[in-house]
Amino acid sequence: PSQPIVNPGYEAHSLATVDLPSDNRLRRCPGMIGPGDNDGKYYCAGKPNGYCDRRSGTCFCSAGYVGSSCSSCAERHHPVGGQCLPKKTCPQSCSNNGEC
Repeated sequence: PSQPIVNPGYEAHSLATVDLPSDNRLRRCPGMIGPGDNDGKYYCAGKPNGYCDRRSGTCFCSAGYVGSSCSSCAERHHPVGGQCLPKKTCPQSCSNNGEC
């Protein structure tokens, strides 16, 4: 049976309770890459996108990213140079690309 444990998360995320199988094997996350340069951490789709909790096989997305592998931009964000950046509010008109 599985036992609940606390997922300590990442700097930008709060604590979450995760039920894990009792075998304690490390899991792959969707779109997982890593370990990262000099930090030994695993990420989902890319370092800015989110981190991989290898105990549960779950990606925890950074602000602006969504999806099982954190590879899509969240609402009110758009892709710029491989990152999801917040859209700007322009006082006059906008290019629809976040540029005023």
